[in-house]
Amino acid sequence: MTAIASNDNAQPIVGRPMSIKRSGQGGSAKENEGGRGTGASGMTLSALARELSEAASRAASGRWADRHSLGAHAIALRQQITGDGYFANKAAHDAEVPDSSDPDRLERSIVATAFVNGRGANPFSGMTRDQLALIAYDDSGAFTVNERRAAWSEAQAQQQVWKRAINARALDEYNRTGKIVDVISEVLSHLESLPAIEQAQYPAAYLNGLRARLGGVDIRGGSCAPASLAELLMRWDDSKTDEVST
Repeated sequence: MTAIASNDNAQPIVGRPMSIKRSGQGGSAKENEGGRGTGASGMTLSALARELSEAASRAASGRWADRHSLGAHAIALRQQITGDGYFANKAAHDAEVPDSSDPDRLERSIVATAFVNGRGANPFSGMTRDQLALIAYDDSGAFTVNERRAAWSEAQAQQQVWKRAINARALDEYNRTGKIVDVISEVLSHLESLPAIEQAQYPAAYLNGLRARLGGVDIRGGSCAPASLAELLMRWDDSKTDEVST
């Protein structure tokens, strides 16, 4: 990755995770110290903790001059695991194995390949969004392509769970108050909490547009029905495109 370190406003791709943690969980003391804890998939975590630390170092060295350049880079990386090229080379991806003799490392790649082919559990289930981004957007070869796709898939699954919950809260707040001020604040906070490489894939005008359309406006009795509000909130993640607007 090309570093652009001279710009004080350069944006890091993601933060550095200090330990393996499952989303919404504190983790055991051994896991948090990088010891051989066992995650939801039943695999030991020491090797993965080390790999994530190395991935974080690589990500930190890739600094981008602005949001636009980071977004373009992110989209190119995402296309490697979701685009036509991924499916055109599916057989090669399914046959890929890590350059490692570590049985846990080899097992994880096998489990990831099984998962992306519709068999078994995701080996990255429950990991945090920062950790998932470190895997999904790392093109160094440290992770197999199918591992990257499995990590991306888990991030999408977590996003869908969040979207369903925020949609329910939006309808509840609207029914109680005729507004969705609290919910829109939560939406914005959530978006801003995502790894920078994920934030950068949203059109630059998205936050302002969301505030303008929903923020703090009393819509009781207006033309915007609750159903359309729910639809907009459910579709908000679809604002990500394969083109980064300025």
